[in-house]
Amino acid sequence: MHECDCGPNGECSFVDGKQTCKCKPGFQDKNGKCTECDCGEKGTCSFVNGNKKCGCSKGYSEDNGLCKECDCGEKGTCSFVNGNKKCGCSKGYSEDNGLCKECDCGENGKCDFKDGQKNCTCSLTFVVKAKDGKCHKCDCGSGGTCHFEDDTAECTCKEGFKEYQKKCKECDCGQHFDCELDENGNKKCDCGQGYALKRVNNKDICV
Repeated sequence: MHECDCGPNGECSFVDGKQTCKCKPGFQDKNGKCTECDCGEKGTCSFVNGNKKCGCSKGYSEDNGLCKECDCGEKGTCSFVNGNKKCGCSKGYSEDNGLCKECDCGENGKCDFKDGQKNCTCSLTFVVKAKDGKCHKCDCGSGGTCHFEDDTAECTCKEGFKEYQKKCKECDCGQHFDCELDENGNKKCDCGQGYALKRVNNKDICV
């Protein structure tokens, strides 16, 4: 029979011809030797393929071989990355000061917290509606910006554009000349005496 030796920190015996180590508290069997293995008060330590592994209690996570307090709330999973606490939050939640809090901007927005306040980053052509704090379709075209007044989308058009059916359409008759859009969205220029509407640089203006 081979020598039975688990080192100074364990008792060795043979069970069915196989060496078995009964290690002292704080030690675990590593390749037939009782080796120090401690994850702290809130963890159980073991060796897997020769590598130390910590099984941490709820509300704790492994950091540099020890189970440390790590709690992101009921809607998050907590871990340590390079010694820094990281929260993985459930859908509809985002991290704020180390806790996963409700943060929902809808399907077309990304939600996070800035200085403790909810912040929505909406997809292109979507804008936050104050009534529910979510991103909704709001598109006035490239000639203007869109915002909500209660539930109604409103357009603020750039110079040289006017609103027609919730879109900012080009409406420029040249400097100092008034432009209007008719009921069909067509541009109407009042050129006045001595001026005529002409095509210049792909645009009809008074010259």
